[in-house]
Amino acid sequence: MIYNRAIKNYFGKRSNPTYGLTPFSLGRSAINFLILKLNIKVVYLPALICPIVVDLFLKKDIKVFFYENLDENLKTNQAAIVSSIKKKHYEDCFFFWHDYLGIIGDIPTNVKAILETKQIKTIVDASHTLPIIRYDADYVVYGFRKIIKSPFGAFVLSNKNLNIKENTDYPGYSVRKKCYEVLFNFKLAILLLLKKINSNKLLFFEKILSNIDKRFNPDLVDSFFEDSKIYPKILALYKKVDLDFISKKRLENFHIYNNNFKGFDFISNSPPLGYPLKVKDSSVLRTMLWAKGIHTFIFWKELHNLCPENLKNKFENIANSYLILPVNQDLSFEEIQEVIENINAQKNLLSN
Repeated sequence: MIYNRAIKNYFGKRSNPTYGLTPFSLGRSAINFLILKLNIKVVYLPALICPIVVDLFLKKDIKVFFYENLDENLKTNQAAIVSSIKKKHYEDCFFFWHDYLGIIGDIPTNVKAILETKQIKTIVDASHTLPIIRYDADYVVYGFRKIIKSPFGAFVLSNKNLNIKENTDYPGYSVRKKCYEVLFNFKLAILLLLKKINSNKLLFFEKILSNIDKRFNPDLVDSFFEDSKIYPKILALYKKVDLDFISKKRLENFHIYNNNFKGFDFISNSPPLGYPLKVKDSSVLRTMLWAKGIHTFIFWKELHNLCPENLKNKFENIANSYLILPVNQDLSFEEIQEVIENINAQKNLLSN
């Protein structure tokens, strides 16, 4: 069994600095906090973005404009971005940037210069990486739980003084949050067994757990899981984990894939969430790898209906043409090679 998320933690000898980092349960909770705190009237969003994040802005009656940010090879389309933000000028306007998988990097310099000229503030969604890479933005939302073994964890870094008041649980979410936490830890315990025991029965049991997980997983439902009581736990875990080892190992695994598939000549130094492999149909290869006990993941299969149809169709096609391969810090060289060998056996499914 090769899972697509970390199933064990690695702890360092020194404490990681947390200055300026404000913890949250989920990345979308952090984004929702910024929406509530900042006087956002208008926001530019990338066309390729989680529909739930779009709804966070729409629910607060914020005017949303979508911009074309990437080409089919996941390279930044700077000309299209500049064209979008030059069209009109709005008061209290924000520009939302997404560093997909932690490999795209920061807002391009020339784009940032135009944003500053127009006094448009910036938010970077870096929820696919850890807060060891700094971005030239007013606000940054970092990930944590998607890279570390943790059911909860995200951060906001800001050069502004943002006061956080005590949060209370949404009705009914305390029970759901606890169920998810218990299920998360139980599922990872099963996955650790699967790494040591090659058992079809255990694999079948894990599939059952995955189906149950869909009812509680915050990635699959419109949940926030706001609870200030867990924030100290998130900070305490972050202080202990070995960020250097995690970053180095994930980058090493990424490079092993890239040396074989030769997909990218642009790679940032941030710890990536996964390796995007260009394929003809992500769902077909994903199903075949799942049958071999290899878990992968994909971009958002369907984008928000508010997105202009031409952009929606284009980026849904781009999203469906990439399969994200695991680069977890707990995966060995042999396991990465196993993933590569299984994919190479299906070369007809890869994009030319």
